[in-house]
Amino acid sequence: MLKLKKRTRNLIFYILLIILPFCHFLVFWVGVKFNAILLAFQSFDSGVPSWAGGETSWVGWANFKEVFHSIKHLQNWKIAISNSLLLFFWNNLLTVPPTLLVAYFVHKKARLGKVFKIVEYAPSMFAIIVKVLIYQYFLEEALPYFIGKITNETTMGFISNVATRKPSIWIYGIWIGLGGSLILYVNQMNAISTSIIEAAQLDGVTFWQEFWKITMPMCWSLFALQFIVSFTGLFGNQFNLLDFYGLDADSELHTVGYYMYTRMLLGGEAGYPVLSAMGLIITAVMLPIILWLRWWADKVDPMKN
Repeated sequence: MLKLKKRTRNLIFYILLIILPFCHFLVFWVGVKFNAILLAFQSFDSGVPSWAGGETSWVGWANFKEVFHSIKHLQNWKIAISNSLLLFFWNNLLTVPPTLLVAYFVHKKARLGKVFKIVEYAPSMFAIIVKVLIYQYFLEEALPYFIGKITNETTMGFISNVATRKPSIWIYGIWIGLGGSLILYVNQMNAISTSIIEAAQLDGVTFWQEFWKITMPMCWSLFALQFIVSFTGLFGNQFNLLDFYGLDADSELHTVGYYMYTRMLLGGEAGYPVLSAMGLIITAVMLPIILWLRWWADKVDPMKN
């Protein structure tokens, strides 16, 4: 047996190490995306896809025309788009500030901060269905019971009540999102050089001045990254509706992500071409905005100005 050089052995080891994830990437990312693009220009003549023995034909831009027609004439689409936009800004505006403040408190008050760290992150450690059941029980049974005891009146559940179900679902998204970024922000704050903090303290910086003038600018890159990543999933996120209602959520609660997911399940494989066209349209709209957001976040980065 020929004795291989150390460099050759290392090269073989690296190839064997990455070949499986690389093949996985080619099949389940590149292959799926490429097939989705082709699917947007096809139609299943018999309602059955070609891989299941059906006949497939090329229909050009017909699927795209159907998507634009449905957006223009269906009221449900307008509701879904507005709900997706509102929920995105609602979740980001009301989740990020308290998460930043708690992370800063954990960073500065290490001992007491550990307790808040556990309390804040605890919901993220449970399965989604467990969190949904706990939240539903609290708003449907426990809270109405206590309110009824105080007011001596029968109180309807907050999720089943038409007047309160939408804010109830939205508040759940905020509650769940509070602990998601906590660890990341704490680690980012812990990475700030102690010499910078000590120099600022010698100059008489206060607790809040340190937060606004030093900590926040140094966490800008992480904040911008999370905002952009969240924005990329704006129209693919069903915002927990599937967990609460399954496939039966009322149309006034629909988001774009929920609409697409339920249409995929209820419409069958014959509807996949239109959904693929819908995905390409969303990508074409979102891509330039995301690229602009990346450019803007880098341009206003306080660490570079």
